[in-house]
Amino acid sequence: MNIEKIVKERTKKYPLSSQEDTPLNKKVVLVKLFNAFGSWNWYITEYEPEQKIAFGYVEWLVSDPICDEWGSFSITELSQYSFLWCPAIEVDLHFEEKIFWKIGVRQ
Repeated sequence: MNIEKIVKERTKKYPLSSQEDTPLNKKVVLVKLFNAFGSWNWYITEYEPEQKIAFGYVEWLVSDPICDEWGSFSITELSQYSFLWCPAIEVDLHFEEKIFWKIGVRQ
């Protein structure tokens, strides 16, 4: 699975900073990535394809939601991460674009 290709395709209309001033009840999540061997989820709201930098919400799924945060992350680095020679980060192909508050993360 080519993570970069899928992220680029799904985020075409939302370049980096395009939703910066959008309130959470209107911010659109376009892609969900997850760690197949761990408990992290990345909810992408914007993407810069030349630098391959995404912006979104990272959910760590530890007992304290204070560890969850908004920020930028490298799609190249995530796509290269592996565990026991298997790609560890995957795109949730069943995830459909939705408003941030409707994805069910803890706030």
